[in-house]
Order: sequence, then C-alpha cells, then structure tokens
Amino acid sequence: MAKFDKGTTLDTKDLENVAGGTYIDSMQVCHFLNQAGYDNVLKGGVLPNLDGMRSALNDMGITSNDHGGFSKGNTYTMGDKTLTQDELMKVLQDKFPNAKG
Repeated sequence: MAKFDKGTTLDTKDLENVAGGTYIDSMQVCHFLNQAGYDNVLKGGVLPNLDGMRSALNDMGITSNDHGGFSKGNTYTMGDKTLTQDELMKVLQDKFPNAKG
C-alpha cells in the first residue's frame, strides 16, 4: 500500500488508472478463477484472496507481478513472455472456456 507523508499531493499521473489498477485487476482474476473451480481465491466469496490467486496462477506456470499502490494494472509472466491483464484474461478464457468472466 502506498504511504504518503502529510503535505504530499498526488498529481494526475499518480492517479491515472487507479480504478483500473491492481486491485481491480486482481479482483477480476480471482472471480474468474473461482468460476473456473479454484478454491481459496476469494475471501468471504467476494473479496480477492491475493495469495490464493498467486498460488492458482503459479500452478499454471504464471507469475503475478504485483505493482501495488497507484501504478498501472498488474502484469503477469508466463515463460519468457510478459502478459498484460487483457492477455492474461484471454489465456484464462482459452484454458477455461466454460468459466464466466
């Protein structure tokens, strides 16, 4: 989580893509993996369990590169390729065509 000292201000660049940032990306992945039948990817059936998500992805040979804070969306590594959020979701949809997401 980003930590800011008193008096620190965030500019437009800092706030860019906050709504589409890492937490929303992780939530999308967790909910999709839950639909695909993975357990332990949601807390209370709603909130993302990031450790469970990372574990499920690792089982598929995919590493989540968490950026945290106010950065752009997550990236993922599969083999020697870096995947964007959209590319990861395409991989997951191809792997689990019956899951909703």
